[in-house]
Amino acid sequence: MPTWLTILLIVIVLAVVVFTVKSIKSKRAEEDSLKTVERICKLCEKTVPNDFDKSLCPHCKGLLS
Repeated sequence: MPTWLTILLIVIVLAVVVFTVKSIKSKRAEEDSLKTVERICKLCEKTVPNDFDKSLCPHCKGLLS
């Protein structure tokens, strides 16, 4: 195989690997940023942590948005 073709294939493979790693990192960063957002109660407007699994506010029993 000619040298120029080998170099071209290596560059293409490296570009694909770098693109894949960057996309995985950006997806993880988006997921982390979504986890920090807290939900807010529609009635009492108090914040509720995301790990609270129920749909009713623990303070006033109103629906969470």
